[in-house]
Amino acid sequence: MDQSPAISRRVYSVSELTDELKSIIEEKFAFLWISGEVSNLRRATSGHIYFSLKDRNAQIAAVIFKNTAQNISQTLSDGSLITGFGRIGLYAPRGSYQIIFEYIESTGVGALLVAFEQLKQRLEKEGLFDPSLKKTIPLLPTLVTVITSPAGAVLRDILNIASRRFANLQLEIIPVAVQGQEAVAQIAAAVDLADQRHWSDVIILARGGGSVEDLQAFNSETVARAIHRCTIPLVSAVGHETDFSIADWVADLRAPTPSAAAELVFPSKDDLTYTCLQLQQRLVRRQRTILERWRSLVSIAEKRLIHPQRRVYEWLLRVDDLHLRLTRRIQERLHQRIQSFQWWNDRLSQAPQTMGIEIYKEKVENLDYNLINNMNKFIDAMRTKVAVCQQGLRALDPQQVLNRGYSITRWQKNAQIIRDSQAVQIGDVIEILLAQGQLEAQVKKRSV
Repeated sequence: MDQSPAISRRVYSVSELTDELKSIIEEKFAFLWISGEVSNLRRATSGHIYFSLKDRNAQIAAVIFKNTAQNISQTLSDGSLITGFGRIGLYAPRGSYQIIFEYIESTGVGALLVAFEQLKQRLEKEGLFDPSLKKTIPLLPTLVTVITSPAGAVLRDILNIASRRFANLQLEIIPVAVQGQEAVAQIAAAVDLADQRHWSDVIILARGGGSVEDLQAFNSETVARAIHRCTIPLVSAVGHETDFSIADWVADLRAPTPSAAAELVFPSKDDLTYTCLQLQQRLVRRQRTILERWRSLVSIAEKRLIHPQRRVYEWLLRVDDLHLRLTRRIQERLHQRIQSFQWWNDRLSQAPQTMGIEIYKEKVENLDYNLINNMNKFIDAMRTKVAVCQQGLRALDPQQVLNRGYSITRWQKNAQIIRDSQAVQIGDVIEILLAQGQLEAQVKKRSV
């Protein structure tokens, strides 16, 4: 069997191939001028600036190191158009190449940023950003709808925060694409679906950070109008704290991050419990203060008030006193008249016995009889009147009424007598006075 001649071949290691490509690229493109649109700008804590430089069809990673960045006067932001001078570098550990800028100058604003500003101004003129249209986020929602991508850290962060702050609060997830061609339609349809069902009390529209292109779905007019016509309060949590989208301005509330949105929407059960306990303690202290104040007022009023039975006794004593004084006065007047008649009788008896004297004597005796008879009748009439007054006063004595089986119903809080059933509410506490003792009752039913 014929054996084929050995084919000579060279096997590169990854490092060798990377080193050769690096030398070729850096030798051919030592320094060059390049222009494009800034995207996905990020400033590291080290002072270096990382971003992507792109045009309509392609993009390339770019970096400005700290020393160079300190000498650049232009303010870089996503969407800025720049022209810069730099060199191509290949970073071997990742096998990626990037442009290392030594100098840049601004050449304008990117197309996406221009379209963003135009749409923002138009929607603002239509009133979609009006603060008066913003709905209030409920303090304690029963169901929260989260519209986001089912994959990624955003949903996990929201679920973790919801479980930590209020574990048994209901959560609904509507999965959507948050970037790409289908993202706009899916996000708008999800918002409309949640609004039409009207199951939830608040909606969270969330997405993690990304470049201007990645957030483009949330800068679309379709999504903005879907949020505007939604009748359920909606929280927009798109990107990082520095990222602003059209959805943020249309939404009822903007959260800087998805985690912050979860903190705003999901209340802390521990905080609510503590607040309820504090309010309960304040209410108890307030009730005790009011109760003590009313007890003090009632005590003062009791000292100033005179019991009705005592007043009746005082009037009975006064009637008895008047009766005694009247009887004594009548007796004195009667005694004076009798003495006067006896004096005249003695004088007449000493006078000559004549016919005229006998006549006058008879008249005097008649007058004396009539006087005594009338005085006795007057005394009997006054005694009868006094007895009637005594009976009337005894009839007005509340204790006599209570002794006959009646009772007095009055308010416990102010001791006022209750005369109308409509003045009492179900559950009011009332006090019932009896002939012997008193009762405390609670109203359960009333009728006219």
